[in-house]
Formats: sequence, C-alpha cells, structure tokens
Amino acid sequence: MRRRCSQEIRDLSVTQSIYRGQAIDVSLAAGVKDEYGNVDQSGKVKVEFSKLPPVRAEQMVTDHRVWPLIEHSLLKHQSNYQVLRSHGVALKRGFLFYGPPGTGKSFTVRFIASLLPGTTIVYCTGAALHNVSSAFNLARMLKPALVVMEDVDLVFSSRELNPNAGALGDLFDEIDALPDDEPVSLILTTNAIDRIESAVKDRPGRVGQCVYFGPPSAELRRRYVQSYLQHHDTSAVDLDCVVKDTDGATQAFLKELVHRALQFAVESGRTEDARVLPTTGDFSSALAEMRAFDSKSTRAITGFRVDQS
Repeated sequence: MRRRCSQEIRDLSVTQSIYRGQAIDVSLAAGVKDEYGNVDQSGKVKVEFSKLPPVRAEQMVTDHRVWPLIEHSLLKHQSNYQVLRSHGVALKRGFLFYGPPGTGKSFTVRFIASLLPGTTIVYCTGAALHNVSSAFNLARMLKPALVVMEDVDLVFSSRELNPNAGALGDLFDEIDALPDDEPVSLILTTNAIDRIESAVKDRPGRVGQCVYFGPPSAELRRRYVQSYLQHHDTSAVDLDCVVKDTDGATQAFLKELVHRALQFAVESGRTEDARVLPTTGDFSSALAEMRAFDSKSTRAITGFRVDQS
C-alpha cells in the first residue's frame, strides 16, 4: 500500500507539474572550487521559467522557404503527435538551425514556442550544454516537449577542435535513447555549421532537417525595415535606397540601423507626439556610423556583409 501511494504521488507530481506545457530554462550553477582553484563540487542543475518574452506573428519576417517547412515538419508534427502515433508515425524529430549570427534563429525558436501550447519547451544553453541529460530527462517527464539547444558549436564541435568532446557523445546517447514514439523533438542552433562534427549534421537519425537562416533578400529587408518603423512616419524615407544600401545586412544589423536612424531624427527635432519622422539622410548617417571601422572581422560581429573579404 505504501509503495503504491508513493508511486501515485510521484505520478501526480509529474502530471500536475507547474512546468508542464511551459517554457523553461535549464542552467548549471557555478561549481564550488577548492583552495587551488580546481572544481571541488560540480554545480547543481537549476530549472526556472523562461524570462524571454514571446514573439508575436507580426514580428516574424522569414524567407519563403523557411516557414512552410517549419510549420509542416515541426509545428503540425508536434501538435498532432497523438494521431501520428496511433498510425505508427515516428514522433522523434531533430532540426539544426544554422546561419550567420543575427539572422533570426533564436527569434524563430521563440515564435515556434509561442505556437505550441501544451508543449513543454526546454531551453538549454551555455554551461548547461555539458549536462544534456538533465534537459532530456525533463523533456521525457513533461512530454510532449521540445528541447532547444542554442549555439551548440561552442560545445558539440568537431573532436579535434573541442576539448569537451565527451558532451557530444552524451548528446548522441540521449537522442538515441529516445524511442521513436516519444513526443520529444529537438532544435539545435549554430552560427558555425562547419564546426559541428559531421555525425551531427549528416546523420538523419539524429538530425533529420537542416534549416538555413541567411542574410535577408531585398524583399525581406524592406519588410524588416517597415516592421521596425511601423509606428513612425516614413514619408521622407526612400525605402528603395535603404534596401539597396543594406544588401548583405542581417536582421540584427537592420534593427540596429533603424534605431540609429531614429536617434538621428530625434536629435534633429523631427518628431510628432510619440512618432519620429526619419529621413533617408538619417539612414545614410546611421549606416556610415555603423561602418566607421569596417573590416571582415567587424562585419562578422555587426552582421553586415559577413561573406566579403
């Protein structure tokens, strides 16, 4: 009787968990060091509700190839897991989002999370990537779940480049241990796909879909700028000129460019109540300022024409 009651309590603690169906962060507390500076006691795993604000639909601007693929192979797949499982369709699925920094990978992940009510989103970043078992244990316990591991090239890169290669094996073990009918999906993100060992990016049993996030096309750059300026007066802005001058810019660069252009406009006194009235010249000044120390290295950091030498 006592054993049965204990099992019922454990089962209820899982089914009624406050974390079920929520977005949670898995992190690793700093370890305790001895007098010589060596880690004497490993840090404990912490679980907290995610503090990242959800992304709204009107904020999303993606390449025409990206969203239909994600919507079908991830969102519909995750939402319809019960029907799919009843027909013998495998539920375990892995994705790799790759591309230069600032191209919307993390932003897209947050939007995906907002479209999966009832699914537990387990975010695992930084030091927590060294303890992937904790993230997968939570996912299995609070399924259906989506495990998100960001900037994985920092930990799961090629063995000859990575002193922490053991973590890569741990990730493989966790993925392989998931039964095909387990409603747990995985998204890995990286800014450097070439640093990821071929076993991660090429083995369809572990990652079945790679999705590229690159600098936006002219049409998307226009839509990005328009979305960032939607609450302001753009009658004095030649969008064609801005779009042409920002060829090769990432989403992050465009966002910073708009903010700086608005700053120039405010400093010039071109405001009307809460609205700002920027000009094409403000964008030219902002672009010149952001490219004041232009080089291949700085482009990689700011996200503008990162493929140019």
